Amino acid sequence: MTGMPATKDLPYRLPTTTTEQLRELAKILDLPFAMVEPTGEKGLAAMSVTIMYRHLDRRQRYDAMQVIHSLDNKDLVNRLQTKAVDTALVNKRWGVWSMTNEELLEDQEFLELFQEIGALIGVTFSASSLKDFVREVGRNRRITKGGMATIVIWLSFASSYSRLNKLEAELDRRSELRDSPFYQ
Repeated sequence: MTGMPATKDLPYRLPTTTTEQLRELAKILDLPFAMVEPTGEKGLAAMSVTIMYRHLDRRQRYDAMQVIHSLDNKDLVNRLQTKAVDTALVNKRWGVWSMTNEELLEDQEFLELFQEIGALIGVTFSASSLKDFVREVGRNRRITKGGMATIVIWLSFASSYSRLNKLEAELDRRSELRDSPFYQ
């Protein structure tokens, strides 16, 4: 693979103005717009390579870090560098924006199945189950082993539900599931 990725290579339909593109990419990367607004085209390039970093070869990653480090705002540099490296070397799921369309759809399918199975066997969270749990804790004046297991199950389902919402929001941003040559 040759060349550096650019904003046009992202799998999103972005607005046409630089300011609105900055706003959209800041939202995608969970960055304050006020932090990225003054960066202009350099900021767009830095955020674009951050999003695609895990899909770049070794030389491109080096060049991408040069683009990120060319920004004047060192706090922004640190945030982009952390996001890029975390998704490339630690866990791609920490940034749904770094995942390919195929990865997103696979995760979505798994999480929907997980939620369905939980609902079928009755282990998901509900208001009545919370009421029963609180009553039981009140009666025993402590949380039993079964109560702890219930909390763990609820947290698992809450986490998977939250993750599913993030995946669906990312898929919505990629309304046409545009592919990027850098996501291959």
